[in-house]
Amino acid sequence: IASRYGGPHQRALDSLALAQALHASGRADDAWVALEIARGFGDLLQGEVIGYQADLCEATFALAAGDEGRCASALERAFTVGARQDYLNHQHFFPAEMARLCAFALEHHIVPDFARRLIGVRRLRPPRIDLADWPWPVRIHTLGRFSLTVAGQPISATDGLQQRPFELLRVLIALGGRAIRISEVIGEMWPADATIGGERRAAARRSRRPPLVVGEAAAVGRRERGAFDSTLSRLRRILGGDGEPDDLVLVEDGLLRLNSDLCWVDLWCCQRLLGNVRALLDAPDPPPARELLAPARELLRHYHGDFLAREAALPCITRLRDDLRQQVVSALADVAGVLCRRSLHDEAAKLYERATAIDPCRERLYREWIICLQQQGEFAEGLRVYQRCREVLADRLGSDRSGSAHAPESVCQHRRARLTHSPVDRQGDCSDLAHRDVGCRLRARSSPRPTPFGPPRSAPSRGPRKALRRPPCMLHVR
Repeated sequence: IASRYGGPHQRALDSLALAQALHASGRADDAWVALEIARGFGDLLQGEVIGYQADLCEATFALAAGDEGRCASALERAFTVGARQDYLNHQHFFPAEMARLCAFALEHHIVPDFARRLIGVRRLRPPRIDLADWPWPVRIHTLGRFSLTVAGQPISATDGLQQRPFELLRVLIALGGRAIRISEVIGEMWPADATIGGERRAAARRSRRPPLVVGEAAAVGRRERGAFDSTLSRLRRILGGDGEPDDLVLVEDGLLRLNSDLCWVDLWCCQRLLGNVRALLDAPDPPPARELLAPARELLRHYHGDFLAREAALPCITRLRDDLRQQVVSALADVAGVLCRRSLHDEAAKLYERATAIDPCRERLYREWIICLQQQGEFAEGLRVYQRCREVLADRLGSDRSGSAHAPESVCQHRRARLTHSPVDRQGDCSDLAHRDVGCRLRARSSPRPTPFGPPRSAPSRGPRKALRRPPCMLHVR
């Protein structure tokens, strides 16, 4: 009907709708043809709205095809017009597509003010949870430090607010942030020996409520549930929630979750990056080294320290802290091993250095770092790393070096002297050094180990065994 009876404006809108439908059905080539027809009708009109919509369609098609350059240029034209004309709505407005375009614009700094205004007015949901540039209403940092920002303003417990709401927020994040039983939260915050309202929790269990979840084994008492409800209400007031569907802390069927559409947590970004790195490492076809190095660097950019390192050591926080540290260090060590096997020793050495800074007491990291430096011929640097390993282990674990512990140091000094005075094949020399290092470690295992209270002790010499004197015969005793 539009093609027969409509004017240029109707035919342009009809072509735009046809282009989007063809692209959604997988006919990308036909979609580009329909888009050019729509752009031709738009040129016949005096307004800019058809060109604005055509540029948005072009950016969407290019982003889906992986052509980021064409997407950026089309999106810059569209957002420039949209900011000038304040276009916040148009025909065929799809929130999910506009959210992806706004996220791309913020990541590439394309008219970011208009992108943020469009997100705020249309209340667009973020396409991913790791978008640091997205205008999140609430931002929470938990790695290395704990900080809370609501609507761009930092919130601290020193502002006259009580500590319990912040502790509840930390417990929710430590327990995963989604599908959390209320009884589990109460067990973490109010253990059996806790005091609620001046009474022990055990005494408060005389009156129980029905189970919070069908099939849940443990029910909570009225006082514990009352304390939880009060703390949750105060936390919602701090976060700006009002109990509506937009609330940041939702309770559904007795399960708690943080609203990931309104809340950004650096821990979630770190866990997502860990998953990406592990997927690349476990892929059947190994990716290029540079493609593997990029997510590792991004992981280090987010991991500023242990999870809630300065907060109270609740069991759920301690478990997640240790598990996350283990996963980060293992991922960095595995990436460094791949880079070292591909002769990218400089990048591998940097990752080993960052990994030992995160977990200084893991001896395997120092050993692999030293071997990596040996393969480069950096024997002096290997000696420095060896000395650092000895000092850290002696300071933190109280271990003392035995006589066989001098062997790796003497081998490094010997090889460094040989390289200084006579030219040798460095690759063969490094492999010989690595084998000698392994032999030294094997000999070190058979040597006496130091005790926690001093140097190693050997078994005392007992000398020749003396013959036992038999007791006198008792037959003639009266």
